[in-house]
Amino acid sequence: MRDLRLALPLLAVLLPGIAIAQKPTLGGVGAKPPPSASAPKPAADAGADTKLAETAAQKRRRVDYVDRTTSLIRNAVHAGNRQVTNDERDMIKRHWRRAMRLFRIRDIAEDIGDGASVTRVDADIQNLDTTFYEKLKLLAQKAPVKPAVVK
Repeated sequence: MRDLRLALPLLAVLLPGIAIAQKPTLGGVGAKPPPSASAPKPAADAGADTKLAETAAQKRRRVDYVDRTTSLIRNAVHAGNRQVTNDERDMIKRHWRRAMRLFRIRDIAEDIGDGASVTRVDADIQNLDTTFYEKLKLLAQKAPVKPAVVK
């Protein structure tokens, strides 16, 4: 299940033609009183709490990506019997955050039927991966070699 409240600001940038309901501000001019517990939610706010289930195809795409990327990361980081540095760990962490954010945007765009956004996100994922692997290889070459273990 996905929480759409996290993706709505990203979709507003990605899909400028969609109107997104904003929550009222507290106090000030134009502030609305809080709704009572028994009152039904307005239609505009009903979508804010909607959660989308990940389809089987979306899950398969994400799992395949994670498996393939994890394998490539392990091969790059451990090549030449080198230690994993904190810089490599930080870069890998940032990569996963960006990649999963793009996958969430892609899934939402696919669910609403926006093929242009899906294509654009796929291109963004490819660019992210290409840049990431190039930088990871450079960092892996600079990493110190693991010391020999004496038994």
